[in-house]
Amino acid sequence: MVFLYRRLIFSIVIAFCKVSVVLQVQLTIYCSLSLLIYLVKWMPMESTRLNFIAIFNECVLLVNSYLLMLYSDYVPTAELRY
Repeated sequence: MVFLYRRLIFSIVIAFCKVSVVLQVQLTIYCSLSLLIYLVKWMPMESTRLNFIAIFNECVLLVNSYLLMLYSDYVPTAELRY
């Protein structure tokens, strides 16, 4: 059920938070980080392998979200951004 809420929050952030791209990315990072904490603490999957895959997927998504900050308005100049 937590995974469904995560998708719902992600779609709400993308649809209704059009004020700033930086804010969208930050909220996505916080959502991914909270789900990663949930996955590590409670291990909700049935097998260890599935838990590892879910944790690995969330780590990859979190790293990609951090890298997305480099291409947003968070970096002030275009020379540094690209």
